[in-house]
Amino acid sequence: AIDRNGKLLFEYNEFGSIGPFSEGLAVANSGEVNEAGEPLFGYIDRQGKYEIRPRFLQAMRFSEGLAPVLDGDVLGYVDRKGTMVINKDFSEVHPFVEGLARAKFKEKWGFIDSNGEWAIKPTLYAADDFSEGLARVLVQDKKAMSDFQKQCEKEDSEEDNKFMEGIGKVFGSVTGRRPGQRAHYG
Repeated sequence: AIDRNGKLLFEYNEFGSIGPFSEGLAVANSGEVNEAGEPLFGYIDRQGKYEIRPRFLQAMRFSEGLAPVLDGDVLGYVDRKGTMVINKDFSEVHPFVEGLARAKFKEKWGFIDSNGEWAIKPTLYAADDFSEGLARVLVQDKKAMSDFQKQCEKEDSEEDNKFMEGIGKVFGSVTGRRPGQRAHYG
């Protein structure tokens, strides 16, 4: 990795994978696996040193001081010390945006605050992150969900991928996965 001046900060080849930096940390794996042979992810600093050792089956970028992770069978959010600070019975979680994170519980979406409390109860069939104080959601039945997902995919593949006022869209999620499913980061 290099900085904006081209100075080499650390060699990438020590890592099997590195995600983008966010809040000074990046998701990384340097070959560590669990007993089942599944890759484990941690977080490195800008010098390529682990700030949070690899132990997560899935991990996403830090946002607003928290990062969504799958730690064993527990899906939740860790702080910069790697301490699980939010863990409920989620089936999917996303990074915080504008003070809220979308989370799925029993096939319905809602939004939690940084204390893990439901700011918007999980009653939605689909939801997108907040942007400028608004979030795109689906409150109708599941039949309409495929149209919503198709529209999201279409928009995500077109102009939404460009930076706007210095900000770009980030994709990915952490889901409670089953054995044999591949791990990923985003």
